[in-house]
Amino acid sequence: MAISIKFGTFTGEKEELGKSVTWLNNGTPIDCQLVNTSMTDPVLKMSAGKVNFNYIEIVGFGRKYFVESTESISGGHSILHCHVDVLDSFKSGVEELECLVLRNEDINKWKRDMTDGVIPADNRRRIYGRNFGNSDLNTGLGQDFVVGIISG
Repeated sequence: MAISIKFGTFTGEKEELGKSVTWLNNGTPIDCQLVNTSMTDPVLKMSAGKVNFNYIEIVGFGRKYFVESTESISGGHSILHCHVDVLDSFKSGVEELECLVLRNEDINKWKRDMTDGVIPADNRRRIYGRNFGNSDLNTGLGQDFVVGIISG
């Protein structure tokens, strides 16, 4: 089955949400053969002997994939073994999620009544803070700040 892909290079962390990809060939899709029909781990055959990219987008699937491995085969073809990039494929859905965060570096976004089992509790109602880096526990100024709330 013929399928269109865009191919590019990616040099950042796999767990990043906003990936910066350099799309090769101006992002123009090329056709290749889908060897299996897995949406999470597709295997593709393309007419190229040696590939110099590590990231693709399968246009028909609307998903992006890491190229986990490649193998050259006879006839000047390559087999690409890919794995879905869940964070970037579903980026808009992830960014729209509402969730409760236990730990946050921004002192203005923590919840006063949350219990955090990682920080030791005592029998009085107190705020336990831990300084990291240049932060000031009294003012909350600084980039590296962790706050835990324990309610008694």
